[in-house]
Amino acid sequence: MNKIFKKIVFILIFSTTLFAQESITVGILYNKIFEDKNKAEIAVKVFLKQITNKSYGHNFKVKFYEDGKKLLNDYVNKKVTNIVIDPEFYYKNKKFIDKYKDYSWGMSQSDEIFDQYYLIKNINAESNLDSSTIKNIYYNDASQKIWLEYLTYKNKVNTLKKLKNEQKASKNLLEVFFKKDCISVVTKDLYNSMVKINPQIKRQVKIIKKSKQIFLTAIGFARKDLSKGFYEFSNIMNKDFGNNKDKLKIFAFANVKKIYFFKNDDPKLQDLNDFYLEYFKLKSK
Repeated sequence: MNKIFKKIVFILIFSTTLFAQESITVGILYNKIFEDKNKAEIAVKVFLKQITNKSYGHNFKVKFYEDGKKLLNDYVNKKVTNIVIDPEFYYKNKKFIDKYKDYSWGMSQSDEIFDQYYLIKNINAESNLDSSTIKNIYYNDASQKIWLEYLTYKNKVNTLKKLKNEQKASKNLLEVFFKKDCISVVTKDLYNSMVKINPQIKRQVKIIKKSKQIFLTAIGFARKDLSKGFYEFSNIMNKDFGNNKDKLKIFAFANVKKIYFFKNDDPKLQDLNDFYLEYFKLKSK
């Protein structure tokens, strides 16, 4: 079960706790978040059973979508009350989604609100993305791939065919540690934690590029017509869990480092907004 799925389960628990007396259907655009739909469905059933046993899961459903248009249509027509999507899909459809959303939340693999990415290589490897000696460029999730594509378009290099998805983030760092023919993207948090375990990594692996600390693994939205208590609840959860690692330990099974509820037009999202505006502009050239 990958980390991104576990984060989704964590946010589902939040939603269920909030809306225990309402009928809640969460639509998940799985194909940019999960590697395997069947495994995700089985895992959801297991977790929902656990949630129900703890009186969290009354009137609660999850629907998986691979068609984004169908998900948005069901969202507009109130067939789903919450959606969980990858950031790229949101920014492609931002004007449309913003008409119907009230509150949003983001999930990151960082102790901070947002993730920062490191582009890394073996100390003895070439640094250029388009070098003929670099055969593979590894990433772990959809947002990391977007950042790699952004670098490709911005630097006008032809490296898209080299991009490879590896679900296990630590393996992406180890590939670079042992090999000279690849480059990887990892989160700052993963890099720092692995350096603590093995200090030799810092001597053998070179950081050749750092992103801004602006990225999210996934982003979720609630409809405007849901409970009035959602905003108050989100504030309570931010205060209770946002910066309290001891309290987050009760959700240790989910490998969650940060869940953050955003206000409408939250200025914290401005850098991410700007990034996607530039990304789409570069991609269209």
